[in-house]
Amino acid sequence: MKPQVSSVTFLTSSLRLSGGVLVLAHHANGLVARGYQVGFVASSGGADPEVREILSPQVRIFEAGLSLEEARHRAGMVRLAWQMARLVPSSDTLVATHTPAVVPTLLAHYLFRRGRRLIWFHQDYAEMFAGRPLEQWLLYRAPRWFERVITVSQACADEIEHASGVRATVVPQGHSIAGELTKAAHPPPGEKVLMYMGDRRPRKGWDDFIVAVNMLREQHPDLRLSIVSKDPGPLDELTHYDLYERPSWDKVLELYQSCHLFVASSWWEGFGRPPLEAMACGTPVVMTDSRGVREYARHEVNCLLTPIQDPPALAAAIDRVLRDPKLAHRLGESGRQTALKFTWERAVDQFIDALEDVG
Repeated sequence: MKPQVSSVTFLTSSLRLSGGVLVLAHHANGLVARGYQVGFVASSGGADPEVREILSPQVRIFEAGLSLEEARHRAGMVRLAWQMARLVPSSDTLVATHTPAVVPTLLAHYLFRRGRRLIWFHQDYAEMFAGRPLEQWLLYRAPRWFERVITVSQACADEIEHASGVRATVVPQGHSIAGELTKAAHPPPGEKVLMYMGDRRPRKGWDDFIVAVNMLREQHPDLRLSIVSKDPGPLDELTHYDLYERPSWDKVLELYQSCHLFVASSWWEGFGRPPLEAMACGTPVVMTDSRGVREYARHEVNCLLTPIQDPPALAAAIDRVLRDPKLAHRLGESGRQTALKFTWERAVDQFIDALEDVG
């Protein structure tokens, strides 16, 4: 049966490297593979190389004349929204992504008549916009203005319904670990390697991770950190670490497989994909209960969960896994089984179902 939707345009703040942007790229690729025409409208600056590497060349990108930095103030935000709205091509469906993209999406639909249907692919949460009242207001009010809201976890859906009364459709994320990767992780002998992936914003729990690691130095003098980040070094507060700034996907995969333990310490996540990717490699995971991870994380089954903003609890969980090889093996094997349920193919199928079922 011919799909109801043939062209989809995503409006997003930018195409800079982030977990949320990578999710958009994977969905865009999946839509292209299934015969859809797909485009992005974003601020000036283009897609980061890591995003370009993933994004299909068939995806069209339309850039406004203003960058995010030039639109930090209210007047700049209005100009950027106007520019983005004017750039939107005629489409069956317009998809707002990050909350700041809501305004240009609505302008494109109601003022310029560029989209037949309105969808919000909602990956945000209130803590992302501390001190930004306009974005927080949109986060709570705007879901009512869309024909459908799609989100990435039940935790996000519950927050959306609580704030706006709108029931969102949950489409969990996938991961990019190849299906033929059947060999479990086997870290080399010697140092005990902890892997951490993320930037140094407070809500990502960077400081909590540092405190927890320093609490473990005396008990585990052979501890070494493998840190993947888009933020440049050096890391003066750490010793015995290797920093990988924006590594290739092949390198990330190698790091997942060669660490003894993956640690995530974020305070809030819409979904939290890196721990799931580590699970797919058979690597044991210790992580904070950052809400969205509940979509796949099961304490004592496929990971150890600790409260957010609790470095002593995080340190105790890390210590427990490092001292108990049987526990590490059990968590790793269970994590691999969990990860089999989360593929991009399945996620894209569910996303398309949500798009086609509107109206």
